[in-house]
Amino acid sequence: MAYRRELTNRDVKKDKLRWKNHLAPHFGALKPGEVDKAKIRAFVEAKLAQGLNSATIVRCVHLLSSLYEDLIERGLAQANPVRALPRSIRRMLRPTFDPRSTPFVERLDEMKRIYQALPEPIGVAFAIGAFAGLRTAEVLGLDWKDVNLVRTRIHVRRQVNDGRLAVVKDDESRVVPILKPLAPILAAWKLRTGGEGLLFKPACPTRGGREGRPPSFMRPHTLHRHLAKALAACGLSALTWYQTTRHTFASQWVLAGGSIEKLKEIMGHSSVVVTERYAHLKPELFRAADYELLNVDLTSEGRVVQLKPKDAESGAVGYAAVTDDELMIRRQRATV
Repeated sequence: MAYRRELTNRDVKKDKLRWKNHLAPHFGALKPGEVDKAKIRAFVEAKLAQGLNSATIVRCVHLLSSLYEDLIERGLAQANPVRALPRSIRRMLRPTFDPRSTPFVERLDEMKRIYQALPEPIGVAFAIGAFAGLRTAEVLGLDWKDVNLVRTRIHVRRQVNDGRLAVVKDDESRVVPILKPLAPILAAWKLRTGGEGLLFKPACPTRGGREGRPPSFMRPHTLHRHLAKALAACGLSALTWYQTTRHTFASQWVLAGGSIEKLKEIMGHSSVVVTERYAHLKPELFRAADYELLNVDLTSEGRVVQLKPKDAESGAVGYAAVTDDELMIRRQRATV
């Protein structure tokens, strides 16, 4: 089964570790028909008690589900118990963070300061992530053949995965626009590098890598290290590379009034539902004219009093805001 997954799943090495470290101790000694909802719940509760991140637990459950799908296809199992999990278990696996609260670079002048504080070629990589929305692995796997400065387009079709070039996430390439701030940066970098091969190469190609395979790509750790220094030099709060590049790009796109549907295509999201996490930043959500129906003066003097029901049989009760003078007149009438 492991060999078959190697042919269809590029994360097979991580899946092996998830099975060894998490799933095998709970399910390794069981037969396919012995795994049920109760045992999966016990697994989830045990991992949560250990403090394991819910995202990691979700990946383990997805791995268990994919293994059962393979067993069903081979006739070794009758049903997939993961598909029968109730909502109570799925609620336990909700993300521990609110994606709406993820920080990003909110001011354009701060983006400029970060870029200027980064050395080449880290600043160029930052600009591609922050003004084109590429994932870090996609930036590091970008080739000049995929960059068209004349048509202002980038064809994103490869990424660096485990030290090798691989297809992009979800195996779907996409075309993203080269926005005006990014165009001169790419043009200058092309002149400086010759415009052939990878945009970013390791500074020390003889250092690192693996036995018999020298490093061919810049390491993400290099980006993170330089970014931390740049943020500190600019006096800005610590942010991750993802937050300052891809997440900042999407947030600024929506703040500028850009289309969520177009953003989905640029980001390469599998569904617009994922992209709509940024919808809370839409500027039209904060236009005062949209809230005129709530235009009521709450500062005027008055009291809210309960009125006697007009229909004694229905017992309907209403409320009204009256001034102190009106309230006194009402009381006088009631005593007559």
